[in-house]
Amino acid sequence: MVFDVAVLIGRIFIGIYYLMLGSHHFTAREAMNEYARSKNLPLPEFGVFIVGIILILSGLSFAFGVYPLVGITLIIIFLIPASLYFHNFWALEGEERMREMVNFLKNLALIGAALVLLGLQRPWALSLIG
Repeated sequence: MVFDVAVLIGRIFIGIYYLMLGSHHFTAREAMNEYARSKNLPLPEFGVFIVGIILILSGLSFAFGVYPLVGITLIIIFLIPASLYFHNFWALEGEERMREMVNFLKNLALIGAALVLLGLQRPWALSLIG
């Protein structure tokens, strides 16, 4: 039971992270659009909208244990290209290189966390479904 509670708390923390990040795509939409434009993302407004939805759906999935494979898949589908396209520190210099390396490594850790969640027996203990 202690393990189940610890995993639940971890899932809630991960879920809150993605919910806050996803909501930021809507509450600070213009800043997010501008960042996407600065990285030459095709259709930046559409991309920001879709990513916001993906992050919110994944956050809900992790926090509540609802459709965990969907949440994990969505977040990995987002994080891999975002890391390679937006946080390509290897092509930068100076402070920008360091900032993007930190973001790249953070995303790498988040992919690792998603893969750990993939290894949990489903349905997840203390989830709304199961």
